[in-house]
Amino acid sequence: MTAMTHSDDVKGHATTAKAYELLGPRSTSPSQHEDTTSHHHHHHDHVMSHLPTKRSGGWLWEGLSFSVALACFAAIIGLLISLREHKTPNWPSGLSVNAVLSVLVTVMKGAMGICITECLSQIKWTWFKRERKLIDLAIIDDASRGAWGAGRLLLTFRSWYLAYLGALVFFAAFVIGPSVQQLVETRIRQVDVPTNANVPVCNNTYYDVVGLGSGSGLNRVNLPMIGSMYDGFLQTSSQSPLRPNCPSGNCTYPRYQSLGVCHECSDHSSQLLYVDKSTNLTYPTSVESNCSKQLSTCDLQWIGAGLSLQSNYGMVNSTRATSSKLDPALAATDNTTFSTFHAILAHNWQANSNPEPAPSAVKCDLRLCVKTYEGSVSGGQFRENTISTTWNGSYLDGATQLNYHTFQNYVVIPARPCYINGSEILEPWNDVDRDRCTYNISSAAVIALGNTVEGLTKGYGSAITSNRPALSSDVMQALYGIFNSTSLEDPDIGTLASVQRAFKSMADVVTNQARGSLVNCGGATAPGTQFIDELYIHVRWVWLLPTITVLVLCLVFFLATIVQSWSDDLWKSSPLAHIFVRPILTDTVLTSKVFSAERGLGARPKMDTIEKESRYVKVRYERDIGTFRAG
Repeated sequence: MTAMTHSDDVKGHATTAKAYELLGPRSTSPSQHEDTTSHHHHHHDHVMSHLPTKRSGGWLWEGLSFSVALACFAAIIGLLISLREHKTPNWPSGLSVNAVLSVLVTVMKGAMGICITECLSQIKWTWFKRERKLIDLAIIDDASRGAWGAGRLLLTFRSWYLAYLGALVFFAAFVIGPSVQQLVETRIRQVDVPTNANVPVCNNTYYDVVGLGSGSGLNRVNLPMIGSMYDGFLQTSSQSPLRPNCPSGNCTYPRYQSLGVCHECSDHSSQLLYVDKSTNLTYPTSVESNCSKQLSTCDLQWIGAGLSLQSNYGMVNSTRATSSKLDPALAATDNTTFSTFHAILAHNWQANSNPEPAPSAVKCDLRLCVKTYEGSVSGGQFRENTISTTWNGSYLDGATQLNYHTFQNYVVIPARPCYINGSEILEPWNDVDRDRCTYNISSAAVIALGNTVEGLTKGYGSAITSNRPALSSDVMQALYGIFNSTSLEDPDIGTLASVQRAFKSMADVVTNQARGSLVNCGGATAPGTQFIDELYIHVRWVWLLPTITVLVLCLVFFLATIVQSWSDDLWKSSPLAHIFVRPILTDTVLTSKVFSAERGLGARPKMDTIEKESRYVKVRYERDIGTFRAG
């Protein structure tokens, strides 16, 4: 085998040139030349017998190197499978997943590099089975040393050859590191943790709002509850008093139920009658009459509610009564209503407007009910949605109506549907479920609620001029909808809308006050689920494709090189062939000096000059004598 004017670097080239000179003839006399030639052939045969061959070396180390690369790839896959969608590991010394992947990738690329380098080194010998340009030896040898040489090969070779694939794999290996780093993405998710997250409710075992009273059946609710009623009617509450327990600030509360107060308002304006003060005749408000044309000449009357409203200055007149007192027969079917509000509302103080606003008759019921909620805490903010309310099917336990003297009976409200710990309990209920799905309220609580509301919602109002409304209480003013001077321009003032808004606010505030009070509901709670932010590993498997592609190309290149060099001596990257085998030109053995003189390069040519001239020299490897033949 002949080594050309190329070695591992410029120093190697100089060493090779010196080797040529040492092995070449020192005299040009024929006798000396024959002796030297004979001696050289004898030495050449000895050297060739010691060069590596396929029998002594083979592809064992390259195969082991590729096996190491595959093992690293398998380790990467195994690591990712074990970590995917799992919490980010807390390894010692802050070791990260990407750091481990970097180590595996580095070892894998190094093992692949050994395989590719040896294959390219072997290919340079196979390439010269035919006559090739001498510069090709340097190009292919450089390609086996790194990416720079591989790029040079891809840009300078003139025809497709297996070395192209090796150079391409060298370049493609650069994408392995970045692509493997892209495999792992750290994401944030919320996971539930075992905690005592809960939200206050009034459950079916305790509801105590009864305060003092002047006599039997005259009890009112306690002062905190009275305060919440004022707060609700006046609509001054900007924040819910509920304080759910959620240490992390992110919780969910599946469907839960609580005893509370519900409202229901309806328009009964069709039942109003006009009473002409001059003739004492009555007219329905729906019929056109003198009264409908000029409201100030007629009074208003609501016979069913026992209310009347004087003309000229009347604004509102209201009354309140407990349902069972109004209609004892109703108590057999509706035992939850503790207050019924009736009111006539008019705009006589706006008599000069055209057309004059029509009067309204409003009825509102307040009752105990079971409310179904869904709640959540996000970013520390509590949000609660009312899913449904129910009071149907209520009954008195052991009595036909409320006992205002003994307070010993109960109003029973079945919760339909019933939810326990977020799960619906379907009927028919067993004894245990029935106890959990029915709410018992003492008659004392029902009576106390009714007595308190009566003193707040019964009243009247009038106005001499449009900017001088006079109402009997602050609650009556809120029911009419007057909060400030700008309210006088509100189209909802003195209508069903203003009354309904006030009652809804009152029902919500009273319900929440009881739920959040240890005195009223005993601190009962409904369980919830707390969530915390957790970092976890998400694997983007698509980024594994570049690594798989490079591995497959490397394997194909390795196997193709083995097949191509099956019958050749395996010299690969061994420097022995470069050192001991001499080039031959037209059957004449040349020393480096002679070769340089023949090409006009001078005695000691520079490396760039040698490479330039090597583009014009063609050589080939003849296996039978183990030399390059140059021409």
